Amino acid sequence: MSLMINSSWRTCVCGCVVILTLGVTFCGAPNGVTHSHPHEPAEPDGVQAETARSVVETRWTQFSELFVEYPQLVIGQTSQFAIHFTELSTFEPIRGGRVIVYLIGDHNEEFAVEAPSRPGFFDVAVTPSTAGSYRLEVELDSLELRDRHDLGNVRVRTATEISVLAEAEDPLQISIPFLKEQQWTLDFATALAERSQMAKSLVLAAEIEPRTGGSVDVTAPVTGRLVNDISIRPVGSHVDRGEKLAEIIPYSEHGEDRPALQLDVAEARDALELARAGRARVERLVEVGALPGRRQLEARVAEQTAEARVLAAEARLAQLDEMRRGEESEGGRDMRFVLRAPMSGVVAQADATPGASVEQGVLLFK
Repeated sequence: MSLMINSSWRTCVCGCVVILTLGVTFCGAPNGVTHSHPHEPAEPDGVQAETARSVVETRWTQFSELFVEYPQLVIGQTSQFAIHFTELSTFEPIRGGRVIVYLIGDHNEEFAVEAPSRPGFFDVAVTPSTAGSYRLEVELDSLELRDRHDLGNVRVRTATEISVLAEAEDPLQISIPFLKEQQWTLDFATALAERSQMAKSLVLAAEIEPRTGGSVDVTAPVTGRLVNDISIRPVGSHVDRGEKLAEIIPYSEHGEDRPALQLDVAEARDALELARAGRARVERLVEVGALPGRRQLEARVAEQTAEARVLAAEARLAQLDEMRRGEESEGGRDMRFVLRAPMSGVVAQADATPGASVEQGVLLFK
């Protein structure tokens, strides 16, 4: 059986269904909600289609929710009441017990079923014997709870009255069925609508993550020491692409062996002197035709290589001296590794401390 949400609001009086997984709004009233809707054909719960409009009602008490659908009551004809009972403390279907339908009037009648045909669903056959106005009540008597719902006044009609009523009915209105069997399987509940203060915003615990490709890690390219003369960008600061984040002075591969570096410098300078002298000798011999011109070119290349080795040896020695002093000279800036922002954004993590030693590959910025 389904909860029918009617698209027409002419008969609504402020009420709603509160759904935890999706929102559905329908007509309601305090102490019970009554719906009169056309019966949907081919209902899976097996309610017979009638020539007259079926009645659909939803009612609440403090303990239970009743959803019932039944055809118009006719003298001598059996109307199948499709009754759904939900325990409000858990919003689970009632799984056992007896359900009684009462017609209270000049001639009281009651009709009962001893157990549900499936959890939450009770199929009660009601065959009224006398026409007239009655008060309709539905009672649940189970081990879980005992409750009674007053559905107000109903009328038992004759077959002639029903046929006339069917001809006078309005066309079917569009409704959205939401079966109780579907509701019971969802994280779903209902409640009476009431006036209350709604917050403009909600404070929730959350973690903000950038979109795919929206973050990047900046790691140390070499093992070394972060320089002191640059301001590290703090967390939350904005940086532009290409902006300098930090500088690293790499450690010397010779460690603390300064004498070895001094020896390298001396050897490189001596090799340079020999290369220069050799080049001058070769140029004189080439001029007099004693040597081919190719030897002059080889001598110049050897001299340039020796000059480069001198510069490299002197740079390694200067690097070691700067690392030992903990300060950088102007000439030592060429040895620094500069870390730049690969994208524009906000610094989310900064683990760089000026003057601190860092290992190659360690995360410095995100």
